[in-house]
Amino acid sequence: MKAEWLIHKGASKLILFFAGWGMDPRLFERIAAKESDVLMFYNYCEDEFPAFAAESCGDYDHVSLVAWSLGVPVAERVCRQQSLEPCCSLAVNGTPCPVDDRYGIPVSLFDSTIKALSEESLLRFYRRMCKQPSLLEQFLENVPRRTIQELGLELSVLRNVSPCDQSVFHRALISTHDRIVPAGNQLRCWQKLGVPTGNIPGPHFPFYDYASWEDLIGTGTSTR
Repeated sequence: MKAEWLIHKGASKLILFFAGWGMDPRLFERIAAKESDVLMFYNYCEDEFPAFAAESCGDYDHVSLVAWSLGVPVAERVCRQQSLEPCCSLAVNGTPCPVDDRYGIPVSLFDSTIKALSEESLLRFYRRMCKQPSLLEQFLENVPRRTIQELGLELSVLRNVSPCDQSVFHRALISTHDRIVPAGNQLRCWQKLGVPTGNIPGPHFPFYDYASWEDLIGTGTSTR
């Protein structure tokens, strides 16, 4: 996987952000941080956790974890492999069961996405992810610079991530109009794992509703 600093100003707090499939840092550079550095992970074609990222975690007094979409199962795996124990951890529109008819993305939908992946199908995916024309326009202004070949490989890798029966996440946010990971599947999964959830309005991509990473982390009223 790749890692890149979104914000690196020598703060005492660190936010580890695991993005979803097909993303890159361009989409998230506009989001500020009030008192944190932000290190983003993306492009999961390779499993290896960057060495500098593991070393950086020890430089901070407070480490938070935010994972979105298919970044959620990747973050689960990394935390276990690296023995990371964030002070707080938030999952957004994803579950530790990436491909599952009851707890994640339905199997037929995931497999058809791999099989039919093209520039045209990718644009359709972006439309479903953003839902609102105004949000789609903002998204496309910062569209990730990734190749179809690379995206197909990344999907295949994520297809084989093993689900877990325990979670490192303290809380999960679920968008009410998520058309990528069904909201009902998300809720069912987190209830099974005993993780409190909160609802937020909007589609699968919620980030431009928040002025800062801290605002996102502080969002959501528990439904448990």
